[in-house]
Amino acid sequence: MKNTVIKLIYNLFQLDAQIISEHYGGEKFGNGIYYRLSYASEQGQEWEMIFIFEEKLLVNTIGKMICDESNELNTMIVNATRYTARQFADNIRKHFPSSDSFDLKSENLLTYEQFQKVLEQKDLQSSLLFNTGGAGYFAFCFIAPHLLSQKQQDSLQAETAMEEIEKYLNKNEKQKRQKILIVDDEKPICDLIDLNLSASGYHCTTAQNGMDALDLIDKENYDLILLDIMLPGADGYDVMAYVRPLKIPVIFITAKHEVRDRVKGLKAGADDYLVKPFDVVELVARVEAVLRRTKKAETEFTLGDMKCDFDRHQVFLKGAVIECTPKEYELLEVLIRNRNIALSRDKLLDMVWGYDFDGGTRTVDVHIQRLRHKLHLENYIKTVYKLGYRLEA
Repeated sequence: MKNTVIKLIYNLFQLDAQIISEHYGGEKFGNGIYYRLSYASEQGQEWEMIFIFEEKLLVNTIGKMICDESNELNTMIVNATRYTARQFADNIRKHFPSSDSFDLKSENLLTYEQFQKVLEQKDLQSSLLFNTGGAGYFAFCFIAPHLLSQKQQDSLQAETAMEEIEKYLNKNEKQKRQKILIVDDEKPICDLIDLNLSASGYHCTTAQNGMDALDLIDKENYDLILLDIMLPGADGYDVMAYVRPLKIPVIFITAKHEVRDRVKGLKAGADDYLVKPFDVVELVARVEAVLRRTKKAETEFTLGDMKCDFDRHQVFLKGAVIECTPKEYELLEVLIRNRNIALSRDKLLDMVWGYDFDGGTRTVDVHIQRLRHKLHLENYIKTVYKLGYRLEA
């Protein structure tokens, strides 16, 4: 289990973690965030995950990723931490046979005293404490007693559960995914883009200067390059000139926002131009649009018994064509293109129905229910409490 958590810490924070204790008892390590996710099934079974982040760890990692210069814990970092904890939990949940029947019941920030009460009342199946090479401490507590008592042939035992997660992670690493090179001299921006595009199913590599980018381009075949203009070594235009004969699509991502800068970038051969700061959903949409125009986008997507053929605009369930209305199909495609990203009802309304639509967000809820029922996606389209929906894939 500890090796899996160490791998997830590296994937989320780009930090090498070291196990301090495999029997963390709730000891306090400075100021921090105690974040609790509780899940429940219709049969009344429950499980919980609790993530403990030292304040210093959040400031050193998430704070830098979102370019926060306050050097202290604030609302923006706490909100980003919530998203990070959900990603961590979702990565773990996917590998338990019974997790599909569990829905998120509640999520809350605990005080240290409340955290202690939880430990007194619950039997922990796992509790680990890590150091991250001086960046800060992190602890993970897992409470799911029903998983240890199931009698099914494929039930998981405490000592084998994390082996299944390891298998899943290794399998994911071997899957064919579109390769994107992210080039920006600010590592936090690279990390933030990497985090979100990886969650959407892309395989990302990063570089912080033009010369390193050119070396990577020589060694690997990329499907798309996200390229800053103001780079050390060789600037974005130099890299663009090298890439253009290779026919690799490029999106400039830069703070240069003047019209003349956009025109220069597009004339240099870029396929699109995105100005910082940008919305993550817009970034994913532009990436997908460029890949689609250059015929490098995925042409179909399969999840469970459902398959979506993007070229033919058709949806199949167990091989049979399922009739969807135009808006049902558009909504499904938006969820697929932005999979593993939480989308608000307002955002979905804008992306599918448009800004001038007179109806309310209840329209989104109705169409989501139809998709869940029609395509047997009840366990994949998740409701994000007080926000909207997320397709887990």
